[in-house]
Amino acid sequence: MIILDYLFYRLYAFCLKIKITSPAFSAIIFFAALIALNVEGIKLLIYPTASENYNVIRYYYFFIIAVLYFIYIFKDRYVKISEKYKNESSLQKKLGYSIIIIYFLLSQVLLFFTRYS
Repeated sequence: MIILDYLFYRLYAFCLKIKITSPAFSAIIFFAALIALNVEGIKLLIYPTASENYNVIRYYYFFIIAVLYFIYIFKDRYVKISEKYKNESSLQKKLGYSIIIIYFLLSQVLLFFTRYS
């Protein structure tokens, strides 16, 4: 859960930096998209002949948004997470960014190999 909290925090901080109107909810949308892509990649890895049913993808995408909303926004948990990571050192930021980059790369590799294998 710590890695997911940190990933949410980085998305939230990015949304704050580019001055999006609702940074917490925008971070939830981005985060849900990443999780939905991972779920889709795992589904295709397990069931390579599964047909693409975009209605199902849409439904679990909205389900993921709802779950993330209740985890991070409903009781202002994102504020606590933001306070936790706000004063991180330069070394901690570099390590955190490295973990996030690895996560993104592995997600893309998973999607690439499930689509084109």
